[in-house]
Amino acid sequence: MFYFSRAEQAVLIVFLAALLAGAGLGLYARGRASAGLTDEPFLVEPQLSPEDASTVVVHVAGEVARPGLYRLKVGARVDDAITQAGGVTPKGDTSAVNLAAQLADGEKVYVPARGQSQVAPAVGPPALSRSRTAALASPMPTPARKLSINAATAEQLDALPGIGPTYAQRIIAYRQQLRRREGRGFTNIEELMEVPGIGPKRFGAFKDLIRP
Repeated sequence: MFYFSRAEQAVLIVFLAALLAGAGLGLYARGRASAGLTDEPFLVEPQLSPEDASTVVVHVAGEVARPGLYRLKVGARVDDAITQAGGVTPKGDTSAVNLAAQLADGEKVYVPARGQSQVAPAVGPPALSRSRTAALASPMPTPARKLSINAATAEQLDALPGIGPTYAQRIIAYRQQLRRREGRGFTNIEELMEVPGIGPKRFGAFKDLIRP
């Protein structure tokens, strides 16, 4: 028989408690490892809001189930916008709508009723948007009557040779940026070549038709 003093019993109890605690921690760690868990901080990837993503906003109108504004990914087609709006109603006629046309930000997709003249055709080639139709119907700028790039609307810029709706929107956005950042508009027409996508060749197609 072994007899221990009170002091020895206390030391033995502490030793056994530490031994059990160590064994428990070892089992806990092995369990976490087998489950694929670690003690590293848990990181959450930041989620982009719809405004941060590469998207376009379009207005879908006419004979669709849910007319309104819709946000779609860049590169989406007219058919995607109509699908987002709930599809075509039984009265709708898509025969005059280019469903394969690529969408541009701020444009309008219009689905007419059967027998209705398409007063606002779907955006994109070969169909023309209502705004582009209006721009083409207005008198084109000439060297004698130049278009002010500081006052022009998107529709007027759209009508310039080589511009179209996408570059018109880029010009408007760059003009707004100049006004917010520097408190001014374009000081000369050559500044248009600072707009993404407008190089010397494209600029040369319309430079004689514009003024600051």
